[in-house]
Amino acid sequence: ALVMGVNYFILFYYGFVNLIYTTLLLVSMVVILSYIRKIRYSPFKDFITSPETPPVSILVPAYNEERVIVRTVRSTLAVNYPFFEVIVINDGSTDATLDTLIRTFHLRKVDRAYRNVLKTTPVRGFYYNPDVPNLLVIDKENSGKADSLNCGINVSRSPYFCTVDADSVLEENALVKLMTPTVESTVPVVACGGVIRVLNGVHLEDGAVRSIDLPRSSIAMFQIVEYLRAFLFGRVGLDAMNGILILSGAFSLFRKASVVEAGGYRPKNVTEDMELITRLHRQAIERKTPYSIKFISDPVCWTEAPESRKILERQ
Repeated sequence: ALVMGVNYFILFYYGFVNLIYTTLLLVSMVVILSYIRKIRYSPFKDFITSPETPPVSILVPAYNEERVIVRTVRSTLAVNYPFFEVIVINDGSTDATLDTLIRTFHLRKVDRAYRNVLKTTPVRGFYYNPDVPNLLVIDKENSGKADSLNCGINVSRSPYFCTVDADSVLEENALVKLMTPTVESTVPVVACGGVIRVLNGVHLEDGAVRSIDLPRSSIAMFQIVEYLRAFLFGRVGLDAMNGILILSGAFSLFRKASVVEAGGYRPKNVTEDMELITRLHRQAIERKTPYSIKFISDPVCWTEAPESRKILERQ
């Protein structure tokens, strides 16, 4: 009897889980087909030249990323957006990440006031080049990604900020597409996320994607499937139900005032992106203020996926 009971429980559990996944899949399919029809007439190109498009600060936290940091910075500087700044936060790297940025972009140390609105570890210096006016590099003591993002928020001058991982590459129209729901919405959009795809196997030229191929690593191939399931299936369906609980820290847009009111990122939390989204939901619901947290399936950010079991396990 006990064995039969366990068997029935397992059958019920997997049946229930598959029913949920099937529902999400059907909802996602309808939403994506609708979005494909809508995108043909999307006014996002008008926002590129509009003076009313809100400025955005792109925050790039970096720790020991000397191999890829220049590629990432160049791709962010090349985005098709009217008003933006790129803030790289060097989180006490022990390699040549900072030196590589200084040498490549001819940066010099400058004096700048730092308002520690969201408490962070001490900042050691700011680096800037007037010839690259929308790039600022911050060097701070090591304290983790969440604290680095709080530091970037403190320095940012825009009403919105976008988080981008240091090993990622943005498509040129990704940022303006990510901002489009915010501009079009009738209620404040406090956060909006886009699609993350696996960079492994992709051929780049001058920081831009030129051709897409499969990686040689089987571990990376499986992650391609998982990324597609998580973004184009899971989050599209949850967005349709206004149930987004996580936006990827590799590429997400936030309303800065809402994040500051919520207390910013919590450094001691290992899932800082999910925890912040949950807190933004709770803050708006408790205050009974209209809000929206969105996910759209078009803007693409490419990021490197682990190709070894050891790194994948750590991630």
